[in-house]
Amino acid sequence: SYAIPFLLVLQPLSPVVVEKLIPGAEAGMLLNSVTNELYKEAILVPCAFQRRWIHWGAREMGGGFRGEFTTPQTADLRTSGKVKELEGRLYFPEPDGSINPKKSDRLADTRSHFCMVLARADDDLAMPCVLALTSTGIKVSKSLMSRIEGIRLRKADGSLFNPPSFSHMYRLTTTQEKNDKGTWFQPAIAIVGPVTAVALYARAKAFHDQVVAGKVDVARETAGKAEEPSEQQGKF
Repeated sequence: SYAIPFLLVLQPLSPVVVEKLIPGAEAGMLLNSVTNELYKEAILVPCAFQRRWIHWGAREMGGGFRGEFTTPQTADLRTSGKVKELEGRLYFPEPDGSINPKKSDRLADTRSHFCMVLARADDDLAMPCVLALTSTGIKVSKSLMSRIEGIRLRKADGSLFNPPSFSHMYRLTTTQEKNDKGTWFQPAIAIVGPVTAVALYARAKAFHDQVVAGKVDVARETAGKAEEPSEQQGKF
């Protein structure tokens, strides 16, 4: 097992932006959470997908990653009353059963796309990463999955088939969003075309196999560089 980084979308209130922890970091840029490499855009080769419910500590109580659950496990937590819903969000109630959004831990529905990331389409250097989408970013995740599932290639016999997700590349940029609660940046993904480099395809397939086999750990402790997810702002 080895831990891989997040590819984070920096927000106006992200710690690395506000505190100027990384030279040149600006809201709307992409950040490798382990190497601190910055991108204005990146090329992704999707390799695997997971849906998890991430347990985040309350910000006023120290915050941070505190575990993750599958959808069935989350359903059991709700049935048992260990997790309660308030205004569309899931919280771990206080000892007296009440919920304080500022002090109660919460669960965030998170769609994780395990990808190979390149600085540009013709780059021969690629490294694994996770693009974790939650809140408003879930729409982006669903759109990407629809694009992947909608690709059809033709076999030699003329029949059509849906190729593996790592058969194509996608360009990741960000767009600025705004509502009455503030301004944030949202991921934007567009297809580039098929993966033509044999070595890149082989590495992407190998990464896919490792994720499916459960041999990949995510460096979740580094996710705080772009703040934790919010219902109003798509942080990742």
